[in-house]
Amino acid sequence: DNCEHVLEGADAGEPWAIALVARAGPVLARIGAVLATMYDPDRIVISGAVARGLLPAIEIANGLVAGDLHGPAPVLVSSPLGADVVATGAVMGAVEAARQGALALALRRAVVPHPV
Repeated sequence: DNCEHVLEGADAGEPWAIALVARAGPVLARIGAVLATMYDPDRIVISGAVARGLLPAIEIANGLVAGDLHGPAPVLVSSPLGADVVATGAVMGAVEAARQGALALALRRAVVPHPV
């Protein structure tokens, strides 16, 4: 709720909100650099309810992230999928885990011989 208020203020040209969003850019750049060092991704996707509102901070971060790295920098992008993408991904992960568990259980039952 507070984050949305800040992003709306920045969109409306409020100086205090613009300053806060501008401060988020270097933070995102550092996070991107840490992730790039550990995982070497080509792209880091910022998702969730505030992703679109963070476009100005993401642009700042893209300009800074390479300065924190010795190798190629990932591109930070905003997900177009909206606020529910995080919850949808979590549900899909749970469904996949349940399917894998069910498959393992079915395979175990198929291998165990039945008493005669």
